[in-house]
Amino acid sequence: MTRRWRTACCLLILWTAATLGAGAAMAQEPLNQGSPNPSLRADHLTAAEATEKARQEAAFESWRAALHKRQSRVVDAPFYYLFTPSHKQINNYYCGPASVQIIDDYWGDHCSQIVYARHMGVTSQGTDFTLVDDALRCFTGVPYYYRAGMDDPIEIYENVQYALYKLHRPLVCDVRIDKNVWNRYNHTHAGHIVPIEGFDWRQRKMVIRLNDPYNEADYYTDGGQTYGHQVYPRGQIARGILTSLRRDLIW
Repeated sequence: MTRRWRTACCLLILWTAATLGAGAAMAQEPLNQGSPNPSLRADHLTAAEATEKARQEAAFESWRAALHKRQSRVVDAPFYYLFTPSHKQINNYYCGPASVQIIDDYWGDHCSQIVYARHMGVTSQGTDFTLVDDALRCFTGVPYYYRAGMDDPIEIYENVQYALYKLHRPLVCDVRIDKNVWNRYNHTHAGHIVPIEGFDWRQRKMVIRLNDPYNEADYYTDGGQTYGHQVYPRGQIARGILTSLRRDLIW
C-alpha cells in the first residue's frame, strides 16, 4: 500500500463521516471497553480471505506440531521482541482504534484514531474485536486474521511465539483485566484491546510485553501507570484472554 493511497483512504473515511454527520460524544465514565458485550458478531470473510486464513492456520499447525516433537531438545526462540510505536488512546473507549494505529504505524504509516474508529463503527460501548483484523488488512496491507476459541495458556503462548518470531508480526489480544491478577492495574476492566510486541521464555522469566494504549491513571485518581511498553508475567496475559468474551487473538 502506498503512502498516497493510504492518505486518500484516511481522508475519504473522514469526509464520509462528516458528510453523514457521524460523531459520538466522549463518554465521561471510565469504561475502557474492548469488544462490546451485547452481541457476538461472526467474522465475515471473502472467499479469498477465507482461503488465505486457512493457509495461515495450516502453516501454524505444521509449525506447532514440529515444535512439540522437538520441544524436549530445543526451543525455537527463547525470546523475541519487536518495537511498536506508542500511541495513547484519545478517549476511554478507543483502545481498538489506538491498537490499530500502533500496528499501522509499525508497518510504516498511520491515520488518526478517528479514521480507524469510523472504519470499524466504534461506539461508546467499544470496538467489536472481529472488525479489528479487517481494519488491519485494509490499512497495513498485511494479512491479519481473527482467531477465536483459545482453550489453554500453552496455545496462547504458541500463537504469540509464532506471530512474533516466525512472522515478525505484532499481534493484538482482547482481554478482560482483573485487578487481582494484573499487577499494574488497580481496577477491573471488562474488555480491553491491546497489541503484543514481545515475549521472553528464558528460565523463570516467562513474560509477554504489551504496548498498551490505555493509561489507567488518566481516568482514575488511584489508577495504575499502564500506558506504553509494559512487561507482564505471561500467565496474567493468558488469564486475561481466557476470561475474555471470546478468548481471541489477531495475527
